[in-house]
Amino acid sequence: MADDFPVPARQSAAAQGSHRHTPFDDILTVERDMEQRVERELASMDERERTETTALREKEHAHAEEVRGKAQLELQKFKESTLPSIMKDATTTSEAERSRIRKAAAANEKTIINSLVQHMLSADFAQAL
Repeated sequence: MADDFPVPARQSAAAQGSHRHTPFDDILTVERDMEQRVERELASMDERERTETTALREKEHAHAEEVRGKAQLELQKFKESTLPSIMKDATTTSEAERSRIRKAAAANEKTIINSLVQHMLSADFAQAL
Protein backbone atom coordinates (compact mmCIF):
# COMPACT_ATOMS: atom_id res chain seq x y z
CA MET A 1 0.00 0.00 0.00
CA ALA A 2 2.83 2.35 0.60
CA ASP A 3 3.50 2.02 -3.08
CA ASP A 4 0.00 3.25 -3.97
CA PHE A 5 0.71 6.76 -2.65
CA PRO A 6 4.37 7.50 -3.12
CA VAL A 7 5.67 10.41 -1.06
CA PRO A 8 7.84 12.80 -3.04
CA ALA A 9 11.28 13.53 -1.68
CA ARG A 10 10.36 17.11 -0.77
CA GLN A 11 7.52 16.08 1.50
CA SER A 12 9.50 13.36 3.16
CA ALA A 13 12.19 15.88 4.07
CA ALA A 14 9.52 18.20 5.52
CA ALA A 15 8.06 15.31 7.46
CA GLN A 16 11.46 14.60 8.92
CA GLY A 17 11.65 18.09 10.49
CA SER A 18 13.37 20.27 7.95
CA HIS A 19 11.26 23.22 6.86
CA ARG A 20 11.41 24.98 3.60
CA HIS A 21 10.52 28.72 3.40
CA THR A 22 7.19 29.20 1.59
CA PRO A 23 5.06 32.22 0.64
CA PHE A 24 2.64 31.23 3.40
CA ASP A 25 5.45 31.64 5.91
CA ASP A 26 5.96 35.17 4.59
CA ILE A 27 2.25 35.88 4.97
CA LEU A 28 2.23 34.54 8.54
CA THR A 29 5.30 36.61 9.39
CA VAL A 30 3.72 39.76 7.94
CA GLU A 31 0.45 39.08 9.79
CA ARG A 32 2.30 38.53 13.09
CA ASP A 33 4.30 41.72 12.57
CA MET A 34 1.11 43.64 11.74
CA GLU A 35 -0.63 42.31 14.86
CA GLN A 36 2.29 43.39 17.02
CA ARG A 37 2.35 46.79 15.34
CA VAL A 38 -1.42 47.21 15.86
CA GLU A 39 -1.08 46.24 19.54
CA ARG A 40 1.74 48.77 20.00
CA GLU A 41 -0.27 51.47 18.26
CA LEU A 42 -3.36 50.73 20.37
CA ALA A 43 -1.30 50.84 23.56
CA SER A 44 0.23 54.12 22.40
CA MET A 45 -3.21 55.54 21.60
CA ASP A 46 -4.52 54.49 25.02
CA GLU A 47 -1.59 56.20 26.71
CA ARG A 48 -2.10 59.38 24.68
CA GLU A 49 -5.80 59.33 25.54
CA ARG A 50 -5.05 59.01 29.26
CA THR A 51 -2.49 61.79 29.06
CA GLU A 52 -4.82 64.10 27.14
CA THR A 53 -7.74 63.32 29.45
CA THR A 54 -5.64 64.10 32.49
CA ALA A 55 -4.41 67.34 30.92
CA LEU A 56 -7.96 68.32 30.00
CA ARG A 57 -9.24 67.66 33.53
CA GLU A 58 -6.41 69.74 34.98
CA LYS A 59 -7.18 72.55 32.54
CA GLU A 60 -10.90 72.43 33.40
CA HIS A 61 -10.08 72.48 37.12
CA ALA A 62 -7.76 75.45 36.65
CA HIS A 63 -10.45 77.28 34.66
CA ALA A 64 -13.06 76.56 37.33
CA GLU A 65 -10.71 77.91 40.01
CA GLU A 66 -10.08 81.02 37.91
CA VAL A 67 -13.82 81.61 37.45
CA ARG A 68 -14.41 81.05 41.17
CA GLY A 69 -11.69 83.56 42.02
CA LYS A 70 -13.18 86.16 39.65
CA ALA A 71 -16.64 85.61 41.13
CA GLN A 72 -15.29 86.10 44.65
CA LEU A 73 -13.59 89.34 43.60
CA GLU A 74 -16.82 90.61 42.03
CA LEU A 75 -18.74 89.68 45.16
CA GLN A 76 -16.23 91.53 47.31
CA LYS A 77 -16.50 94.61 45.07
CA PHE A 78 -20.29 94.40 45.32
CA LYS A 79 -20.10 94.17 49.10
CA GLU A 80 -17.83 97.20 49.24
CA SER A 81 -19.60 99.42 46.71
CA THR A 82 -23.27 98.61 46.17
CA LEU A 83 -24.25 96.87 49.39
CA PRO A 84 -23.58 99.85 51.71
CA SER A 85 -25.84 102.11 49.66
CA ILE A 86 -28.58 99.44 49.66
CA MET A 87 -28.28 99.09 53.43
CA LYS A 88 -28.37 102.87 53.89
CA ASP A 89 -31.49 103.17 51.74
CA ALA A 90 -33.14 100.30 53.62
CA THR A 91 -32.28 101.88 56.99
CA THR A 92 -33.65 105.25 55.91
CA THR A 93 -36.84 103.67 54.58
CA SER A 94 -37.38 101.58 57.71
CA GLU A 95 -36.80 104.59 60.00
CA ALA A 96 -39.29 106.63 57.99
CA GLU A 97 -41.82 103.78 58.14
CA ARG A 98 -41.29 103.42 61.90
CA SER A 99 -41.86 107.16 62.40
CA ARG A 100 -45.02 107.05 60.29
CA ILE A 101 -46.38 104.10 62.29
CA ARG A 102 -45.58 105.80 65.63
CA LYS A 103 -47.29 109.02 64.51
CA ALA A 104 -50.35 107.08 63.36
CA ALA A 105 -50.45 105.17 66.67
CA ALA A 106 -50.06 108.38 68.68
CA ALA A 107 -52.80 110.07 66.68
CA ASN A 108 -55.18 107.16 67.22
CA GLU A 109 -54.13 106.37 70.78
CA LYS A 110 -56.76 108.56 72.44
CA THR A 111 -59.53 107.22 70.22
CA ILE A 112 -58.48 103.61 70.83
CA ILE A 113 -58.33 104.14 74.62
CA ASN A 114 -61.77 105.76 74.66
CA SER A 115 -63.19 102.94 72.55
CA LEU A 116 -61.65 100.33 74.86
CA VAL A 117 -62.98 102.06 78.00
CA GLN A 118 -66.45 102.31 76.47
CA HIS A 119 -66.33 98.64 75.59
CA MET A 120 -65.24 97.68 79.11
CA LEU A 121 -68.04 99.75 80.64
CA SER A 122 -70.69 98.23 78.41
CA ALA A 123 -73.08 95.64 79.77
CA ASP A 124 -71.99 93.06 77.19
CA PHE A 125 -68.41 93.16 78.48
CA ALA A 126 -69.46 92.58 82.10
CA GLN A 127 -71.58 89.60 81.12
CA ALA A 128 -68.74 88.09 79.03
CA LEU A 129 -66.58 87.88 82.14
